[in-house]
Amino acid sequence: MSSGQSHDQVEPIDADIQRFVSAIMDGSAAYPDLGARSFAERRAIAEKIRAPWRSGGPEMQRREDLQVPCGDRSVRVRLLAGDYGGPRPALIYLHGGGFVLFSLDTHDRLMREYAAQGDVAVIGVDYSLSPEARFPTALHEVIAVVDWLKDAAPRLGIDPERLAIGGDSAGAQNASTASASG
Repeated sequence: MSSGQSHDQVEPIDADIQRFVSAIMDGSAAYPDLGARSFAERRAIAEKIRAPWRSGGPEMQRREDLQVPCGDRSVRVRLLAGDYGGPRPALIYLHGGGFVLFSLDTHDRLMREYAAQGDVAVIGVDYSLSPEARFPTALHEVIAVVDWLKDAAPRLGIDPERLAIGGDSAGAQNASTASASG
């Protein structure tokens, strides 16, 4: 609310957003001891609470989970794309979750919406989560995916000259840092 604006002048929240927030809050309320649980348990709970928000949305002609080499391990990525007639631009998407939660699955529908509405391919990155993975592990994985995609783009139907990187919350931070790195 801006200064000089009274509470009755504030626009109400969008009904769909309100339903989402309420469902997440209600789902979280079923776990009052969430802070006392292990990170693995918290992640499983977050996946469960967000499961209803994965369904529906646009269908993709292509949905592939791929492994991208990163040093002595690999990073899982998900390619989502519609029916395109030629090389498409792509968005490398990094999910949020405070660096400790969420996954490609919690953000699958959102990534499909971006792919359909933006007429782009979306490559979601399942970067390693903290605290098990210490900084800058996730950042190195994201950079490895960007470097890999520059080479793999033509065989994936992606235009290597039209790549963008973005995300939400912690994913946006990783995207910003990765962009600044090169």
